[in-house]
Amino acid sequence: PVVHVTGTNGKGSTISMLRAALEADGKIVHCYTSPHLVCFHERIRLGSRKGSADINEASLTELLEEIEAVNAGEDITFFESTTCAAFLAFSRIPADVVLLEVGMGGLGDATNVLDLPTVAC
Repeated sequence: PVVHVTGTNGKGSTISMLRAALEADGKIVHCYTSPHLVCFHERIRLGSRKGSADINEASLTELLEEIEAVNAGEDITFFESTTCAAFLAFSRIPADVVLLEVGMGGLGDATNVLDLPTVAC
């Protein structure tokens, strides 16, 4: 399932608490948040049975290069590129739950490409 978190304040805290609870229950949890606090890699957390960790430099670089190649020079925003990188990473590594934070919100938000999230909060 996907939990799509939106709102003015508290999205990051909500995702952190959900992630902690789900991982404590043994779930594999992927997370996508923005903005980052210290390092860009914080935006994409990949889950495993041992918990989750920020995406590593090599994987992130590979994903962004793949997105750039597929995009073939067409206009794409920074947030759209990073959202694509997160979704591509998530599609390649199975997880029980994906926690997804909206960007600026609204119909044009890159996270709104989902047909229908399982839970929206």
